[in-house]
Amino acid sequence: MDPMKEMLIEHQCAKLINRFFHLFNRDLTLVADLFTKDGTMDLVSHKVGPGPEAMREQMRPATVSHLESKEIDMSHVSNIVVDVIDETTAKGISYDLARKHVDKEGLAPGQLAPLPSHFYAGHWDDKFRLEEGVWKFSSRVLKLTYLRADLVDEENAK
Repeated sequence: MDPMKEMLIEHQCAKLINRFFHLFNRDLTLVADLFTKDGTMDLVSHKVGPGPEAMREQMRPATVSHLESKEIDMSHVSNIVVDVIDETTAKGISYDLARKHVDKEGLAPGQLAPLPSHFYAGHWDDKFRLEEGVWKFSSRVLKLTYLRADLVDEENAK
């Protein structure tokens, strides 16, 4: 493969990872459009998809909680590596360090959330596919290295 073509694919897939986190930290349902028609995402505790429509429906309750400022998640992504397989497929890995704040009452407009310690640390294994001329995720799998059990218990108590 032409080296410039390979670099372009790497760049487009890395940009997709960054776009995912930009949207994921705001409105979970918006990430659905970054996936192929049969795309899936494995979030350790549950799998969403296949496809954007199913993902949007499955992620809507968490999005409502985000938009009401009852739950704030902030992921920090780094160490993105993309390997091009061929002109229509690639794979990648990125590392994710996440913070979470849960407030059953919600925050007032403009109120800052207290800075929590990290909720989890892990990495994403990604598969990318060119679909209708656009690079998308065909699969995202989150694999955790660290997890704060007390925040998981708070989530389950809601």
